[in-house]
Amino acid sequence: MNKKRILAIATALVMTVSTAAMMMPSQANAMAVKSSVSSKAVTASSLAKPKVTIHAVSATKIKVSWKKIKGADKYGIYRYSTTDANIIFSQHTYKLVKKAGSTTTSWTNKGLTKGKYYAYVVAAYKGYSLQRSSVVYAKATSDMYFVRVVPLTTDGSQISALKMKITNLSCKSVKMNANVSGMFFPDVNASTYIAASIPADKIIKPGKTATVTYTLASPASYDYSKMGFKFSCTYNNIPLIGVISETTNGYVKQNQ
Repeated sequence: MNKKRILAIATALVMTVSTAAMMMPSQANAMAVKSSVSSKAVTASSLAKPKVTIHAVSATKIKVSWKKIKGADKYGIYRYSTTDANIIFSQHTYKLVKKAGSTTTSWTNKGLTKGKYYAYVVAAYKGYSLQRSSVVYAKATSDMYFVRVVPLTTDGSQISALKMKITNLSCKSVKMNANVSGMFFPDVNASTYIAASIPADKIIKPGKTATVTYTLASPASYDYSKMGFKFSCTYNNIPLIGVISETTNGYVKQNQ
């Protein structure tokens, strides 16, 4: 692999991201990733947008993986880090931290600071052309930490089930428990809740995404800005209660 060729464009790229702080992943995928590059470097319509997954490997390691892009001859991995998750999607400079050849589809970032948040963008290159991924991020921690998305639930609708896409960003598998019902709060500030359950345990491996559907004991009105949801799960053989609401920005905080 010709290292000088990889450096030709990659080292000149400085990326910034600008959007509302802490948007949900479904919204973040649509954000504009701006870059300052040489006049010869243009976005390549012939290259597909890299699809990137991420998860912690330990309290000091995060693994970044992407699908191979047809026609790409090299990749660049760019990173931004912070201790404040609420500013990740503000405007920042992403620095090049890894150059990879055309056959590489993953990289483990080592020596990270425990407890910090690390955001990444993967750029695929073909000559002087490039295509960038959406921003992904994870926390350097050995604790449970994963994001969820509710892509098929409409605000203001009456629902009999709560369908969630859950991506495990943690370094170990998470088991969604069926033996203990979940608790759906139409209004997170109220004490009234509706019991919810899944028919069988669901295991989500590190870096993987699964669709989990909780059936409600009775229909309820759904409004993401107001709702709250608690569920039973097991992480590292420890039973935990996951909490989801708008105030957690879609991210599960573990409560023992």
